Amino acid sequence: MDISKTNNLALFYFLMQGMGSLVSWNAVLNGVDYFMIKFPQFDVYYIFPIAVTTAQLLTCFVILKVSQNFSLNFRIVVSLIALMFILLFLPIQATIFAGSSFGFWTILGLLFLMGFFNTILTASLSGIVSLFPGTYASYNMIGTSLAGLSMNALRAVFIFSLKSKPHGDVIGILLYFGISALLVTVCLILHPIFVRSDFYRAHLVRSEEVIPSLAGDREIELIKRVSDSGASRKDARALFRAFKESHVYLLLMLFTQIQTFTTFPAMMLKKHIDGLSLDWKLVTMVATFQASCIVGQKLAQFREYYNKWVVIICIIVRTAFAAMFIVQAVVDDNEIISSVWFGYVNIILFSVTFGFIQTALFILATQSVTPEKKEVVGYMTVFAGVLGVALGAILSLPLKNVGTVELY
Repeated sequence: MDISKTNNLALFYFLMQGMGSLVSWNAVLNGVDYFMIKFPQFDVYYIFPIAVTTAQLLTCFVILKVSQNFSLNFRIVVSLIALMFILLFLPIQATIFAGSSFGFWTILGLLFLMGFFNTILTASLSGIVSLFPGTYASYNMIGTSLAGLSMNALRAVFIFSLKSKPHGDVIGILLYFGISALLVTVCLILHPIFVRSDFYRAHLVRSEEVIPSLAGDREIELIKRVSDSGASRKDARALFRAFKESHVYLLLMLFTQIQTFTTFPAMMLKKHIDGLSLDWKLVTMVATFQASCIVGQKLAQFREYYNKWVVIICIIVRTAFAAMFIVQAVVDDNEIISSVWFGYVNIILFSVTFGFIQTALFILATQSVTPEKKEVVGYMTVFAGVLGVALGAILSLPLKNVGTVELY
């Protein structure tokens, strides 16, 4: 196969797998207004993220055992299949058991499984992408934002075209989640095509020279499995050495995720906008966030123009953008702060810096270590990111009653 074609296949693969790894949660995020209506007695917007992030965090502690017992291909394929079925079951469950505690807790169970398989998939893909140049990591990150943007656009189409029609909300949400599941199916079909490509095999052969965990039919990701009694101690030492070399970037990733998800998306949505319903505000604000995030992720491809200190400065500056979400929720009588344009400009600045920082930290972290540690560090950035999201979701709870706009 022509090299340029296989290179394009690799770029498309990482872009689509970035989408596939987050399309399920973004489908829930952009359709959360439907669940709010079906379960008004529960604080859906605050509880849903906690169910997912708790599962993600717990999964990080068992990912090594999972990787030791299941092959890379098995983990990716099974995760995609599971996410596809979860997407199909969620709207059906919410529609049939609307308003019941059974329906709500069953949905939380499905979201917990979603968090588990999302993390398995993301960690497995990070092990692959860490072995490729930074451009591929950037495309993978862009895919995660495209997941949100595509779900956002899809949701807007169904709200606009079906909401006013009889049973339009139910038909719209079923079609919306059905198409989301179809996108995951495309990722499922694409995976075996890519791993059989010459481009993938060429990188795999080079990686086997320094990372034995990728060799064979049953790849042992992150740390090679050994049979002697000191295996766990060797695993711990390998993790410690990798953390020691990349800890600055991992801690910055952790802080950036906390900084982001303490105020996003709940505090962002608490800005009062006259004449804009919650569903349309959700669609427009999340679309602005995701589109701007892609811009930041593209900027991170220009590796020669930034280093650790540039990223640190960006993190410090964006603290003001995060704090401004809280200010906007409280202040509704200031001509500038209360204006619509100010709110959306703040979202753009907040998300462009987030996309750049998140992608740049992944690239810098994997470039800071020797080749045999890249895969481990790729996993550790996922762990730092998941931990940051979980802590951010928890820290957002005290802000629940801040502001005058109710999310219901």
